[in-house]
Amino acid sequence: MNKLLTAAAAAGVIIAAAACSTGNETATETDYAAYVNPFIGAADNGHTFPGATTPFGMIQTSPVTGAVGWRYCSEYVYSDSVIWGFTQTHLNGTGCMDLGDILVMPSDGSRRRDWDQYRSPFDKSTESASPGYYAVTLSAPDVRAELTATPHAALHRYTYNRADSSALLIDLQHGPAWSEAQYHSHVRLCETQWEDSVTLTGHVLNSVWASQDYFFVMQFDHPVSDITTLAPATDTERGQRIVAGFDLRPGEQLMMKVALSTTSVDGARRNLQAELPGWDFDAVSDKARADWNSYLGRIDVDGTDTQKTNFYTAFYHSLIQPNMIADVDGSYRNAADSVVKATGGEFYSTFSLWDTYRAAHPFYTLMVPERVDGFVNSLVEQAETQRFLPIWGLWGKETYTMVANHGVPVIAEAYRKGFRGFDADRAFEAIKRTQTVSHPQKSDWEIYTRYGYFP
Repeated sequence: MNKLLTAAAAAGVIIAAAACSTGNETATETDYAAYVNPFIGAADNGHTFPGATTPFGMIQTSPVTGAVGWRYCSEYVYSDSVIWGFTQTHLNGTGCMDLGDILVMPSDGSRRRDWDQYRSPFDKSTESASPGYYAVTLSAPDVRAELTATPHAALHRYTYNRADSSALLIDLQHGPAWSEAQYHSHVRLCETQWEDSVTLTGHVLNSVWASQDYFFVMQFDHPVSDITTLAPATDTERGQRIVAGFDLRPGEQLMMKVALSTTSVDGARRNLQAELPGWDFDAVSDKARADWNSYLGRIDVDGTDTQKTNFYTAFYHSLIQPNMIADVDGSYRNAADSVVKATGGEFYSTFSLWDTYRAAHPFYTLMVPERVDGFVNSLVEQAETQRFLPIWGLWGKETYTMVANHGVPVIAEAYRKGFRGFDADRAFEAIKRTQTVSHPQKSDWEIYTRYGYFP
């Protein structure tokens, strides 16, 4: 696998794979990211998002144009004309709802009491996106919003063109849901603390598809001048909605960092300090684009610009997940809600295995071989915690979604192809137990045979 010599003809495009043994050996002058159009797939029910992320990163910071019902699994539909705000995590191409954590929305000086009055129309001509970067102008507050990301943190830059006691809504109740009732009831716990005038920390526990704990550290480059807490919209809400005010002049910019962790506020703080110590938005955006090019440049295609856009956008989408959810020190919260250290310091989740075992995972063995051992170790570690291989793993937990167990061929293929960065005996035991021992089922999903295992 140190040298891949492949050639294929498809739709008149010749594909030649580059060497890719470590992930950092494919520096090239070609800007492959220029061929990626993140808006592809964001039409009705495409369930992709146009916002900023890094390859296999924990963060996907992106706009929200809706959040209730199957149409909004990724919270964005291209034809919509109103933005609710920007959330920091998103699912990509799935058919179920979850994530959409920490909605933030710039606003003018008005302190509206209704949570849904902070939304804004926008002109599609002001919207742009490329790997690691997203921007749009919000018409109502006249704010230019720009987003970029590191693996564990988002960086936002807002230019308030007509500032008058500028504000930012921080909505911790928000999250995509199947119904209005669930939208207002999925948060079970929400704790926040203003550590100083520029730092908000917190912990939220919610449950839509999987039970999810996330901890965050949010920092601003301007001090907060005033704080307004909005009343819950229903008696089932537990998530806080905070409006933070800032003293800004017209044309002045507000920057915000948000780092996440599954383990603790301190874990989120370590992630922030390791990946986003400064405030250089352009440098972070450039780094994210360079990271994408280091992967996209592993395949060089010859064809029309339209063919290249189709190819590299698909390549880009394939590298958004699985997501590395371990902190920079290797800690993560496992399926038993224990904080543990990952084998090799890496733990991945968002395993849509019944979708990905056929083509995506074989593709990973060819084009991102340095990630494969981490994928397998993550599957085996979760299996040892929950007593069976993940069926559809999300945020380190099990969703019990779809039929059978496709983690089995993913592991078997990796071993057959010569990957040895995982303990083969542990992996075999995980497969054997998954295939021969009955294990818990989620009662409202017909996911296995009537016996709960495959005889």
